[in-house]
Amino acid sequence: MVNGSNATRTGVVMATWDSSTTTWTEYSTPDLNGTTEGIDFRVSINSPNVELTATITSGTWTVIINTRIIF
Repeated sequence: MVNGSNATRTGVVMATWDSSTTTWTEYSTPDLNGTTEGIDFRVSINSPNVELTATITSGTWTVIINTRIIF
């Protein structure tokens, strides 16, 4: 992800879930070119979907998402 000030961070969000509960963790690089405060990620269930949501509290962001599901 990159914000409007060119601060950037790369990471991986891993999640597991069943029909009613999810748990997740994020692994990411240190910030580059400034702070990436102002954006947070969350994984939740909106039945029947599992959603990755970005909450932006400040700034303008570009986020690129790839998905890999393993059964």
